[in-house]
Amino acid sequence: MKTFKQNKIAIALFASIITLGLGSPAFAQGTPSTPVSDGGVTPYIIDGANPGGNRTCAEVGTAFFGDADYYEFSSDRVNYEDGTFTALFPTGLTVTTDGTKVSFDSSFGIGAAIVKGSDDANVYVYYPQVNSDSGLASPPNASGKPAGLSNLTFCWNPEDQDPQWCSPGYWRQPHHLDSWVATGISPDESYSDYFGAVQLTKKGKTDNATNDPTLLQVLQSPQWYGGDAFNKVGDLLSEAHPDVNYRGARIEDSCPLD
Repeated sequence: MKTFKQNKIAIALFASIITLGLGSPAFAQGTPSTPVSDGGVTPYIIDGANPGGNRTCAEVGTAFFGDADYYEFSSDRVNYEDGTFTALFPTGLTVTTDGTKVSFDSSFGIGAAIVKGSDDANVYVYYPQVNSDSGLASPPNASGKPAGLSNLTFCWNPEDQDPQWCSPGYWRQPHHLDSWVATGISPDESYSDYFGAVQLTKKGKTDNATNDPTLLQVLQSPQWYGGDAFNKVGDLLSEAHPDVNYRGARIEDSCPLD
């Protein structure tokens, strides 16, 4: 299962937003909170549907930008229990915590971090987006200190970058099979589940190749399944991977993955 959520939306332009020196929008429907992050961002406590304090990226978009669909991507809400995170963050996003203070380092820009503890959450919004920050924490509890970390959610929008594509030759290499994980697609899934019945080449028919190959089998045997099917699998995986800015064009030597 993918560790990120993608909504197909048009991102609204907020050219009239005046930004503060601290790197967050100058307005928010919420209450300023503490602690200020090491990057100088003041968190806000905002209203939301959940009475226990959990907040969503849609609620952050509404509170700060007047648009519930402002953020195109969000991580899953990741709980912190018994000194460890209970799920993975998206590929390229590294998060550390001592149980209270949170730091993140990301290969892509982060637009907001929702830091939940006890019965409330601090929302740190970054405008423009940033790749790292530290010193984030949930709102203070009755002791006057930040409550212990309960869960985290990150929100972001794709940033302008050159189109990318990882070729079928990349995806079929044994040492690149780990790159399939972030796509949420298994090498063992059937080609027909995504594209319908495959058309065997003349050699495929002669060699009695299976007419229901897996995605990986199509990549491994283009002589049986043809170049069109071969490239379709490469396109599918490039589009599904969160770190590949695939826009429908097959750009040679543009794959950003190791």
